[in-house]
Amino acid sequence: MSFNKVETTNLLKIPDNTQYWFVRSGSNAEYFEDFAYNNYIAIGDSNITLEKLKTIEPKYRATPDILQEKYKNIFQESFISDYNEKNKKEEIEPDERKKDIINLTRSASISAVKAYDFIEQMKIGDIILVPNNGSSLFRIGVITTDSFSHKVNHIFIPTTDDATVSSYSYADYDKKRRIAWIKEITVKDLPEKLLWIKYGHKAIFNITENAESINPLISSNYFYKDHFYTRIGVGTPKPISSTEWFNLQKVIVDAAPDIADQVFQKHKVESVGQIVIQTVSEHWDDILWICAFLFGSADANIKGREFHINGLLTNFYPSVREQKRHQKVMNEHEERSADLSEKKLEQEVRLKELEVQKKKTNYKYQNT
Repeated sequence: MSFNKVETTNLLKIPDNTQYWFVRSGSNAEYFEDFAYNNYIAIGDSNITLEKLKTIEPKYRATPDILQEKYKNIFQESFISDYNEKNKKEEIEPDERKKDIINLTRSASISAVKAYDFIEQMKIGDIILVPNNGSSLFRIGVITTDSFSHKVNHIFIPTTDDATVSSYSYADYDKKRRIAWIKEITVKDLPEKLLWIKYGHKAIFNITENAESINPLISSNYFYKDHFYTRIGVGTPKPISSTEWFNLQKVIVDAAPDIADQVFQKHKVESVGQIVIQTVSEHWDDILWICAFLFGSADANIKGREFHINGLLTNFYPSVREQKRHQKVMNEHEERSADLSEKKLEQEVRLKELEVQKKKTNYKYQNT
C-alpha cells in the first residue's frame, strides 16, 4: 500500500488502512542520524535472526494471537538458553535462578512483541515518527519495504577533527525497513494527545488512533477516509479577536453556502497553531474555493468560477518580515535568559568557592 495522488491534481490521498508508528532509534536515540542519513529504521535482538522469524510454520499463523504467542516462545527459549550457557559453570541459588528466569521471561516477551510489530504488523505505506535524544525533534517518514536483514551501506560523514572517524554511530541491528523521510518537526508541532510518547520506554508504539492529529503534519491538503482536509497555519503570536473569528466563519459560509453545514473545523491557535477544515470528499473543491477566499491575491478557476480576491487571513498569517521580526525578538530573549542563567551559575560557583575558602581559613585558625 502506498500514497496515491488524485488524478489531475496535486492532492495527497492517504489510504484508509494506513497505520502510524512511533519508533525509537536506540535506547538513547544514538542512531537518529544513522536512520536519517541512510533511510531506514531497525530493531535489535540480533541473536534471533529475521530468517527464523519469517519461516515460522503456517500453523502458527492461523491468527495474530497465536503468531504473537509463538514469537514469545521463541524469544523466551533463546533468552533462557543464553542465560544457561553463560552461567553453566557457576553455582546459582535456586531462589536467585527463579528470580532471574522470571525477569528474563518478562524481557523476552517485551522483545518478542517489538519484533512481532516490526515484522508482522508494520507494512509498506505506514507512517512512522522517530524522535531524537530528548524528543525535541521528530522525523516523519513512510515505510517503503518489507523487513530485511542484509547490510546497509552507511554514508560516511567524517568528524571535523578526524577525516577517518564517522561523525555518527552505525546501528548493528539485524531487522530493518527502508524509509522515505518526509519532513522534520519540533516537539512544539507534535499534537498534544501524543506528548506522552516523550516519556514512554517502549521501542515501538502503535499510534494509529491519533491519525487525524498526525495527518496535518504530513500535508496541508489531503483525502483520508472519505473526507477532504485542508490545514491553515496560524503564524501570528498576536491574540485573535472575536471579530476576526466571526469574519473567518462568515467567509466560509459565503464562499460555499450550499455545503456550509457539512464543513467542520478543528482549531489549535495558542500563540501559533493551525486550523483544520474538513468536509466529505465530494466537496473537496469547495474547500479549496473557501481557501481562495481566505488567502486570495491570486487568479483561479474552480468549477468554472473565475476570481481574484484579497483574502482575510493576512491577520492570521503574518508577513515574512513580521515572522522574522518575531523570531528575532524570541532569539534575543532566549540569549538574555541564557546569559542570566550563566551569570547566576558563575555567582553560585563563586559563593561556594568563598565558602570553602572560609572553612579552610577557620580550620587553620582553630589549629594554630
